[in-house]
Amino acid sequence: MTRSVARFALAALALAVPYLTGCQAPKREPDPIEPRSVPIFAGDASGVTPWDRVVEACAESSVVVIGEVHGHPLGLAIAAELYEDILTQNPRAVLSMEFYERDHQTALDDYVAGIISSDEFDRATFRNAGNNPEGHRRMVEATRLAGRPIIGANAPRRYARLARTDGFDRLRELRPSQRRHYQIPDALPENAYGNRFRAAMSGMGGHGQMSGDDPVTPFLRAQTLWDVTMAESIAEATRLGEPVVHVVGRFHAEYGTEPGKSGLADAIAERIQPDQRLIIITIMDTDAGSLRVEDVGRGHFVIYVGPLPRVETN
Repeated sequence: MTRSVARFALAALALAVPYLTGCQAPKREPDPIEPRSVPIFAGDASGVTPWDRVVEACAESSVVVIGEVHGHPLGLAIAAELYEDILTQNPRAVLSMEFYERDHQTALDDYVAGIISSDEFDRATFRNAGNNPEGHRRMVEATRLAGRPIIGANAPRRYARLARTDGFDRLRELRPSQRRHYQIPDALPENAYGNRFRAAMSGMGGHGQMSGDDPVTPFLRAQTLWDVTMAESIAEATRLGEPVVHVVGRFHAEYGTEPGKSGLADAIAERIQPDQRLIIITIMDTDAGSLRVEDVGRGHFVIYVGPLPRVETN
């Protein structure tokens, strides 16, 4: 091979390398889905409910529980947009969140009042990239700008852990300054909700359990402490305005259209007046073109957002 031919061959090979090795232009990310374009199915299987009618029904209710899929970008965007529209339609709305605990309340109030900055608020409530998704931030900011209350509804994790490891009697022994951060359940749920929880947690080991506990009961104690504490927080918040829009992981509230099937919905119903309306919105991480049979009654409204996107790692 002559030197000129060799140079030509090397140049041709250089041009071909990207194709031979699969180094192509980066794939274009799919356009984001417009939240309002996602169908909202009536939980009674009566069909699709228009977005505006869902917002109207929520704005006229006393409590709205949005059961989210943690970390789902589309699901969180839909929850945020629904909440923003509810707040626009009814400026007396109050935001309540599972993800802020009762001992965060002063920081929440200070942030709404403009006493502390966004960075100070994040530090005071231990927010980071992993626990402060865009959807939650949007709801908090919309509420702050409207000058409305944000409720840190949940029991701090340290007390839920104590319920799991030491039981409710240990919580009853604590000082009033500690006890104001949680509500102790009267009993554990022995109903469809309790059975659903036990089935979901059947693979869990019983580490930290009390003597005589089965493996799942310690976790049900913690779950029930969270349910009744959030319900108490929500019911008290209705004095500040309605609707109280509570955002929570969907397991707590799904099937709350029927008594005995949701620990949180049951606890809310026990604490609000009969004429105060409760609406459950359940967001599902699956695909479906119509309401699935198994999802009838899973919420007053059911929204399918597809599987949680996978995070690509190199």
